[in-house]
Amino acid sequence: MNEVGVAVLRNDTLASGVHSLTASYAGDEKFSASTSAAVSIDIANPDFSLAASPVTASVVAGQSTQFVVTVSPVGGFANNVTLSCSPAAGITCAFSPETVAIAHGPANANLTVATSTLVAAQGVAPPALIRLWAFLLAVGGIGFANLGRGQARNIRIPLLGATAAAALAAFSLLAVGCGGAAGNPSNHHTASIVVTAQSGTISHSTTVNVTVQ
Repeated sequence: MNEVGVAVLRNDTLASGVHSLTASYAGDEKFSASTSAAVSIDIANPDFSLAASPVTASVVAGQSTQFVVTVSPVGGFANNVTLSCSPAAGITCAFSPETVAIAHGPANANLTVATSTLVAAQGVAPPALIRLWAFLLAVGGIGFANLGRGQARNIRIPLLGATAAAALAAFSLLAVGCGGAAGNPSNHHTASIVVTAQSGTISHSTTVNVTVQ
């Protein structure tokens, strides 16, 4: 006659990793010895995972965008997790909530990234045009200073007019250059924001990218 029973093993000393366990019976005068098939058990240290969605976003300078950060328990992790971020120049970031409880499963937090109007896609004036503008103004000033009084009276107005015209032309080139930079997608400013989740000595990080237009 065969008898079937259930054996329960409780063990909290196994190290993390995969273990192969078997149950065995030594036998007696009534029953023969027997060994069960091996059962694999994966012991995981309590931990958590971190993810963000989306991982990239575009925003107009002066406005904000949002990401959803998800923290999930691993291996029976049950402690609270605190979220933080590393803002870039002209960019701020904040979580709602800043601390999530994941004892009963994954939890989400909203990450709001706000940008300053100063963090724009506009490029700066090209250095070559700046040098041209400064050169024209300097040449006009030196030439005017070297003229005699008699000469100055005769050509002061034409010289000043020519210098002003040259400066205006250089300034126009500067404006065109800046405008072209603003309309060029390659000049858009992209910032990487590091998101960190911390609980005791356990810490995980992920990165989201924001392109400011």
